[in-house]
Amino acid sequence: MQSRAEKTVFSCALEGDAEGLQYLIDEESPDMLRETDDVGRSVLAAACMLDRSGFARELVVKHRADVNAHTARGYSPLHCSAMWGQLDTLKTLLELGADPQAVTFRSERAIDLARRYSRWDCVDYLAWAEAKQSLQASINEVRDILAAPERVQGKLSKEDK
Repeated sequence: MQSRAEKTVFSCALEGDAEGLQYLIDEESPDMLRETDDVGRSVLAAACMLDRSGFARELVVKHRADVNAHTARGYSPLHCSAMWGQLDTLKTLLELGADPQAVTFRSERAIDLARRYSRWDCVDYLAWAEAKQSLQASINEVRDILAAPERVQGKLSKEDK
């Protein structure tokens, strides 16, 4: 067990130590959340690989960590959760606004990585989340069409139909 002086934000993520994280942020600096590991992953990405969904939620909600932050190669916390098969954390990230369409330097989305690593529960959930996102976008588009007074003053155009 490390003393508080030896703790880093990454060791807090490793242990799921939300209290230790809060102490570091209060005593040191809120900028500690911007630290990255050797390959450029954030503390949030590390927590997601370890399936620390509660810790990840606290990082995003309480400490305003960027749910869509990515490494130089484009890997986001959602990509990390999908690769490691961490379904609970994946669900949490999507709930908090993670972009399932974000791509890596190889143009791979989280669902593609989950498929490559045979994380079938994550594949199924991501497919559902993408379908939900698409449906919501269609609903919003129809709402916008119906709400625009200049479009509804009589007949809908061929394009609007």
